[in-house]
Amino acid sequence: QPIRNARKTAALKGCPQRRGTCARVY
Repeated sequence: QPIRNARKTAALKGCPQRRGTCARVY
């Protein structure tokens, strides 16, 4: 599922400082 991977990468790259908040995206 490329969409899931892209979202995960975007979330981690979007805000690496708040990994906890971005983790909820996916």
